[in-house]
This record gives sequence, structure tokens and C-alpha cells, in this order.
Amino acid sequence: MKSVTIKLVLLSTLFLKGTLVSASVVFPGYIDDFENGTTNSWVMGPKANSDLAPKNLANEDESNRFLKVNSFGEGANGRDAGSRMVFYNENQWTGDFSQIGSISLNVKAESSTEEYLYMRLAIYDTAATGVYSRYVSTQHQPLKADGAWHLINLSLAAEDLTRFRGEESADEVLRNVSHLRILSSKDNISGWGVDKISATLSIDNITAMPTIPQNQVITTVPLPASFWFMLSALMGILKISIKVKD
Repeated sequence: MKSVTIKLVLLSTLFLKGTLVSASVVFPGYIDDFENGTTNSWVMGPKANSDLAPKNLANEDESNRFLKVNSFGEGANGRDAGSRMVFYNENQWTGDFSQIGSISLNVKAESSTEEYLYMRLAIYDTAATGVYSRYVSTQHQPLKADGAWHLINLSLAAEDLTRFRGEESADEVLRNVSHLRILSSKDNISGWGVDKISATLSIDNITAMPTIPQNQVITTVPLPASFWFMLSALMGILKISIKVKD
């Protein structure tokens, strides 16, 4: 017998009463640090042009990589995808989020027209009928567009989410997420058709957290993920050990 430790995402699929149900589980400690040189499947709308699409970039000394997303706001093409600060993931950030209390991320906002961005999360489920239930953060998290790195934490607690489509409860949707969206919207909590803004957002260390930690300001470029894994271990981030036969 040997022991296998699973720290991040347990991936599997099962059928229940003839309906495909996601059985992937996102555990605390899962992180997108972008050190692999890719966007880790974070995208904008399918009509967003290549200039606005998320890009993996490095800081000047190549010691850390991060994601950069642009939105162009109002203008001649203001109805097109890319006019709003919205990006999403339908790949590894899917499945059962019931172990997660929040998502933390290092972010740096820059804008020639906006003093603040107003960050929220949105989640969709995978209803077989196609009528997806959708929830969004009830309260936004202000992010000053000062060109400095900050650490923000966006709650995924059911009581901190507002339904804007469908009939499923927040707890039900959190157990079967098909789409995780990060967006900026000051007043609109539909998670769709939100504020049109001209801004650039740099993002790093998108991390699944068991609770909602206290916010803090990061004054330098975020550290690579190896540091956060060490810190997570010290904090007792969840680990699951299973036994498998040789």
C-alpha cells in the first residue's frame, strides 16, 4: 500500500439519475500563479479581439509572471466584447466549490478615466435544461486604480451572493459550478452587461481559500507561488490523503 496526497483539485465525473454531474472538487490551496507561461484558461468573451484578450506577462526581471486583462470602455465599439472588465474560466475552476469560502487574488488596476474598479465574482451552474442559475457577489470590493499591487478577497459564502437568474439556491450552484467570472461593476449585480470602463488589470495568485482572510496591501510585485504554498502549509491548508493499492 502507498499513500497519495491530493492538495489541489480532485477530478472525476459521474452520472446521477441520467444527468451529467460534475464531481470535480476545488479544494483550498488551489492556485493559478501563471508561472507556466499560459493564461490558465482565463478568457474574455469570444468576440474580444486579440489586443484585449488576457495575456501572460512577466515583470522586468522575469522573477514573476502574471495575467493582464484590458477593457476599452465606451466608444465606437462599446457594444463589443471587451468594453467591460470581465473575464472568466470554464476549465479548471469548475465543479464543487463547497469547500471554498473565498477566492483571493493579487491585483493591480490602472485607468486613465476611473479612480476605482469594483471587483466581484459570479458563478454559473450546469443545469441540464440549459436554464443556468447564476449568482454574483452582493457587495463589490473597491480596488483603487493606483498602479500598485493589492491583495483582495472575494467571498463565496452563500449569504454573500445574490441570484440574478435561475431557480437553484446558492449552495446548490456552489456544488456544481461550470463558470467562474471575475468582473468589475459598481452598482449592477446581474454579472452580465456590467460597467463599461477603460482599464488594465494585472492579476496573480488566484487562490481558493477556506475562509475570508483579512485584506492587506501588497507594495511589491507578488511572490511566486512556491512562497504561497509554503505559507499555505503553515496555515494548515486542507490536504486529503487516500490509500491506493500498489
